[in-house]
Amino acid sequence: MKRLVVALALLTCASAGAETPDRVDRLVGLARLWAAVKFFHPQLATRDLDWDGALIRAIPAVEKAADAASYRAALAGMLAVLDDPATTVEIAAPAPPAAPPTDDEWLVKREAGVVTIDLRGALGLASDYPRQQQNAARARTELAAARVAVIDLRLHTDDPELRDGAAPSFLEEIAPALPAVERWPVERRLVHRGYRSQGSLSSGGYESAFWTAAAPPPGKAPASGPSSVIFVADRGTRIQALALALQASGRAVLVSDGPIGDASLVSRMPLELPLGVKAWVRAGEIILPDGRSPPRALQQVIAADPMKAALELAARKKPALRPARGGPVPPPTVLEHNDVDPPGDFPDRERRLLAAMRFWAVLEYFFPYRAYMTADWEKELRAGLIAVESADTADAYLKALKRMAVATGDGHVGVFPAVPAKKRGAAPAAVRIVEGKLVIERLVDARTAGEIGLRLGDEIVAIDGRPATALLDEKLAVQTGSTEEFRRQRAAMLLFWGDDGATLRVDLRGGVDGKPRSAQVPLTAANIKRFLDGPPGPTYRALSPTLGYADLTRLTVPDVEPMLQALAGTRALILDMRGYPKGTAWALAPRLNVKGAVHAAMFLTPLVTAPLFSEISPEASRWLQKMPTLPPGASLYRGKVIVLIDDRAISQAEHSCLFFEAATDVTFIGTPTAGANGDVTTGSLPGGLRFSFTGQEPRHVDGRQLQRVGIQPQVTVRPTLKGIAAGRDEVLEQAIRIAEGH
Repeated sequence: MKRLVVALALLTCASAGAETPDRVDRLVGLARLWAAVKFFHPQLATRDLDWDGALIRAIPAVEKAADAASYRAALAGMLAVLDDPATTVEIAAPAPPAAPPTDDEWLVKREAGVVTIDLRGALGLASDYPRQQQNAARARTELAAARVAVIDLRLHTDDPELRDGAAPSFLEEIAPALPAVERWPVERRLVHRGYRSQGSLSSGGYESAFWTAAAPPPGKAPASGPSSVIFVADRGTRIQALALALQASGRAVLVSDGPIGDASLVSRMPLELPLGVKAWVRAGEIILPDGRSPPRALQQVIAADPMKAALELAARKKPALRPARGGPVPPPTVLEHNDVDPPGDFPDRERRLLAAMRFWAVLEYFFPYRAYMTADWEKELRAGLIAVESADTADAYLKALKRMAVATGDGHVGVFPAVPAKKRGAAPAAVRIVEGKLVIERLVDARTAGEIGLRLGDEIVAIDGRPATALLDEKLAVQTGSTEEFRRQRAAMLLFWGDDGATLRVDLRGGVDGKPRSAQVPLTAANIKRFLDGPPGPTYRALSPTLGYADLTRLTVPDVEPMLQALAGTRALILDMRGYPKGTAWALAPRLNVKGAVHAAMFLTPLVTAPLFSEISPEASRWLQKMPTLPPGASLYRGKVIVLIDDRAISQAEHSCLFFEAATDVTFIGTPTAGANGDVTTGSLPGGLRFSFTGQEPRHVDGRQLQRVGIQPQVTVRPTLKGIAAGRDEVLEQAIRIAEGH
């Protein structure tokens, strides 16, 4: 499927004539930067900014950018709406390597009680932790006799292992020898537990919030040591928490070669973009001990030679400045991703590009099954941008987004109109693939089907003059699915769906006599309801004095207790899960729980925060779903339990199976389920569209993967052409034989 999408993209590219790879690559880079800001920049949660508008206005400039400088300028134009010096784009230059450990010049004891520490020399290599500990111990000894400490924070490297790992660790090691810090500044960052619900179609209880790191405990004043600290920095220095804490309390001075703002204080997310451009996205906000945020620029001394100025300052009796004061921290007010798009069936080119970027961005960060994807999602964005741009109709635009969805390999992913333009209808018969052929597997409306000449087992040869296999391939190009079996069967089913009131001219080959014939097949909304409601008749019954049967696709919650009472005397119970249930697992599973299971399933909910080292961290909130308790007065069913399954069992059906297998020694018979479980989450797209995807990952209670695998049968049984033509249910027949011990 990946090859098909790429091929379609190349064809579209060729037809566009003026298309060049560089232009689309620049748009992909724009999308990556826009998405990082959208989900991780704290101002998007505290200010009502038109971030979509900023993207749309940037698209023409990004497309025209002829070199790195103009591309950087175009991206900076989008970022200007933030007015944030911590979020920047620059033309990347190779970072100088970290200084190797050489000699002992990193620590100098000067006259008049001044001790100078060169942090770069003290750290050496990031991996040389033993040496760093030895250096920290030596520094503490020298600082104990010092009057003033001068600490050079300039590392001259972007290596995060040194900048964000070794440096703060070393300062923490020497902190006991420095003036005590009673209260520390802290940083707050956005964190998302799943993708916040987008309306009534979503579920999962997802939320977005600010996460604030816990402050270290108050330090103890050392018996001796410096009363003041002078930190030396430049405009590329990361100001560590200890330096900020001492500076904010009036016990430290910051000396630098130029103004340093809070861009040097906060966590920032790096992004490598095309043409050698690098972006830094603010991922946090500093909160001072008094609850305020720091000013735009730290209190500091600026000098051409900051080390010289620092030593001159150290010679004074009181080098420290007054404590820092900041402004109020803005509260979160717009912690929702509920994008509002203007009405209209067919958006303009820029909003179509926005749609592909937004769809890609949400799944890039919030799709729990990214690790299972076989497609390169960024390449799919590239193909999607080309396809939506060249789309000249609303239908072509929708199909372009659907082709992106196919690459996710998730049966819950879809793109669809929020309000369908036409009412849907279905034929009086249902189609499935059996033994490689498209055949009528079920009569949804037996009377109408008989009148127009549709029979069980008939093969579908052509529809409206086109080969059925070719139509199936067209459906597959836009049909998502977690397994290929599900994709093909769902596409086959949709061959007999369309607009309410339409009529299909269907060429058939008789399943019994093999003779060709034709039929005019009407599509009606009533048939969709019949299809979803299932066959008429009782939802449960005794197949024999010792064997019960319940159709879980039709059984309702109020029916559970009467069903179990009616079938209490049976030795085996067959539960038919070849379709979608009606929420009965929560009532039924505790009545089957002969294992005494406490938990029914495991969940992994995405925990999404800014990936600070250029990678997406697969973090997740792992929790166990409790098994519902047995109601007072209810009794356990202790007979054998058999569950019939196939690809039509998806989502809640598969979750019901997790409940049953946790509760009892269930036997699954049939073929694997759809392999798409987890609460469905939705979002909006320009042009009156919505998209959906699986929002979190359920697993078997023991942690085994369910997605893309499905519930696997212990006994595999597939319907046959001969059996369907004869009206037999071969899966149920095999279940009866097993239940009766044959």
